[in-house]
Amino acid sequence: MGLKSVAPPSALTGVGLGLPRTVDRTVEAWLDHLRVERGLSPHTVLAYARDVAAFLAHTGLGRTEPATALADVDKDDVVAWLATDRRPGAAPATTARRLAGVRGLHRFALGLGLVSRDPAEGLLPARRPDPLPHVLGRESVEALLASIRGREPLALRDRAIVEALYATGA
Repeated sequence: MGLKSVAPPSALTGVGLGLPRTVDRTVEAWLDHLRVERGLSPHTVLAYARDVAAFLAHTGLGRTEPATALADVDKDDVVAWLATDRRPGAAPATTARRLAGVRGLHRFALGLGLVSRDPAEGLLPARRPDPLPHVLGRESVEALLASIRGREPLALRDRAIVEALYATGA
């Protein structure tokens, strides 16, 4: 499986010539890449920035450390950090976004050759529960049934189909 996005040289705009030297500069280059190359909304980029800052704080990885220090992060670090969000009421979508942020940063660093692997590879985001279906109210069903008029075969068929669907909850 190839990477969807390998950071092009233009993603390093504003961080000097060559590769970013610190974790902080790598994060800045990745966020610039998200804004400019990928066209993500400012709100999404801000959410990823907060998530990655929280992840780095959790791992104890200083932002002024060499960019290659990202290679010290392993899958256990990612799992432990994601587990801090396992509180009642935590939305699975938030956990999925947090994982996507860590994965995105490491894939960006991988594309630059700063790390040799993505520690989040193979981790699956939290499963989002299926939403409950919306149901018609009694008045809406009665209006629907009343709209099927007549005694001809097609009208009787249509009414039978609607009644069967309603009776089965489909």
